Amino acid sequence: MPKAMNKILIIIQREFLNRVSKKSFILLTILMPFIFAALIFVPALLSTVKSDEVKQVVIIDHTQKKYIGQFKDDESYHFIAGQEMLPEYRSDTTRIDAVVEITEDLIQNPTAAAIYSRKEVTKGLLSLVNNTLNEQIRHDKLTSYNIPELQKISCRILIRDTVHVPSNGVKTAVQTNQMPALR
Repeated sequence: MPKAMNKILIIIQREFLNRVSKKSFILLTILMPFIFAALIFVPALLSTVKSDEVKQVVIIDHTQKKYIGQFKDDESYHFIAGQEMLPEYRSDTTRIDAVVEITEDLIQNPTAAAIYSRKEVTKGLLSLVNNTLNEQIRHDKLTSYNIPELQKISCRILIRDTVHVPSNGVKTAVQTNQMPALR
């Protein structure tokens, strides 16, 4: 029995060395970690790249409230007021990238807003729309309580100065950030 086991071990060793000594095995052993890393990091990196193109977004407000005026253009999005959902918004040839439709008062029905797009809605647009609408709803709810001098009570805290303190504990730089205008 030990002789048979010895022969099996010799066969296993020969097959192992035969496969491991091939150039393709050595090459793939070295390259596979890099290939897997690229499969993970390249899509993540590409998703963070910003486009120079300004996206056109139509805002349709069936409630005739002040939601349309709350959307301010920035370097990524240009907002356009619309009256109704037009067939051209769904066309592949249109320059409109997304449509935000508000069908009811958002204080009464918070799910009455929807974003329509031919492509996947970006996180940036979704976040911008959510923040804008939530800020307006918050403002509307606070003003409905008729609190006297509400503007003096409610204020935003903004960090104006940032200080870099390295590990030695000595303050090296103070950066003053430009303060945005409060409303």
